[in-house]
Amino acid sequence: MKELAMVAVLVSLACGSTVSSPGSAATVAVSVQGPGRVLSIPPGIECPRVCTAAFPTGATVTFAAVPADDGAFRDWSGDCAGATGCELSLTGGVTVVARFDAH
Repeated sequence: MKELAMVAVLVSLACGSTVSSPGSAATVAVSVQGPGRVLSIPPGIECPRVCTAAFPTGATVTFAAVPADDGAFRDWSGDCAGATGCELSLTGGVTVVARFDAH
């Protein structure tokens, strides 16, 4: 039975999946393009100062795009998309990009 479980993990990894064990952490990487910043709820990301953080696998993380006084939020890309909110349930590492336009 142990060998079967190992084969399942190896096949999963070969197919590009990630395997997380209970209690493991997922890495969140954020980048900001333009005049603004990104905050996370729960706290951990405050980009452009702190742009990478580890959160528990299975956690839900909400990202807030905060434009600078001379900027306007444009959109998300990466594991978030569009011009509305960004909330992710973490099953593995994610990358989020927030784009802002200058006025």
